[in-house]
Amino acid sequence: FCSNTPSRLRRLQAMALMTPEKAKATETVPDERTAVSDSEGLADAGSEASTETPPEVAIDADIMPDVPETPDSKVTGGKRLALEGEPSFLQEVVLTIRRGIWQNRLPTMMAIMVGSLFMGLYYGVPATEPVFRAVGDFEKDIPVLFSMFASMLCAGLAPMLVQFCLTRSWPKPFLSHLLFVVLFWSFLGVYVKGQYTFNAWLNGDTAELGTVIRKIVCDQFVFSPLVNYVWITACFRFRDCNFSCSEFRASLKDRRGLLLQFCAMNVANWSTWLPGVAVIYSMPSALQMPCWSVIIFFYSSLLTLISSSTSARETKETEAGPAAAEEV
Repeated sequence: FCSNTPSRLRRLQAMALMTPEKAKATETVPDERTAVSDSEGLADAGSEASTETPPEVAIDADIMPDVPETPDSKVTGGKRLALEGEPSFLQEVVLTIRRGIWQNRLPTMMAIMVGSLFMGLYYGVPATEPVFRAVGDFEKDIPVLFSMFASMLCAGLAPMLVQFCLTRSWPKPFLSHLLFVVLFWSFLGVYVKGQYTFNAWLNGDTAELGTVIRKIVCDQFVFSPLVNYVWITACFRFRDCNFSCSEFRASLKDRRGLLLQFCAMNVANWSTWLPGVAVIYSMPSALQMPCWSVIIFFYSSLLTLISSSTSARETKETEAGPAAAEEV
């Protein structure tokens, strides 16, 4: 840094070595040197005062323009930039995942408990066998329609109704959200049914431990991250853009945000669906979609409950902000 300005360095050193007697002697000369020594004395005082500040603050304003600044550097000429406090992408992913897991902890626990109860009733309570047999036979008769309506009702319309009961308001624009819920969740139900059928053809249709483990690995580490969450992330991004094609195209340019959302969705969903699909694949094929529908109903409803409470609290804090500022 100093090697680029040798003349200015010598000038600063000369000012620093000036004795008080020399400065006093220069004050007695009633000519142009008086003004020069006064300015040097002020510069000397400024340099002495600047040495008392931290190195990152003690920067000569006359020398700073000579130092080129680069956007990648965190410290330029001893001056710390504001970008130093920005987290890296990996830190953002970790923070987003931790926040998502913490916020979804209750829905996740509910989904695990419901799935375990479903499996416990099937294998541990013989009195429930007629009920499960009737549900399985009904699913076998109309597998596509059953998957479509079960997904639309349990994962889409029921949580929307829960949200209305809590907030006394429908999502806006209502018709667009309603159409999205009907189309998206109906298609997702058929898609999940097809994925379970393909997984059974690929890895077997039994409830043995090895078969269940192979199905879980294919489901959660192949199908979901490489295929499912790609188009699911795009669908929810389109919804969050208020169903505007122009805003959606513009949001796709934010590759960092998309990748962050994708990574966070994968890890957060693993906390719920790793145990969830373990329960589902432990059931017969005819009961897998009913089990999935029950799990996602409780998961989505409780998640909607928590999200509504959080949104209401944030709204109150936002409205209370201006009032508190006026009081201050």
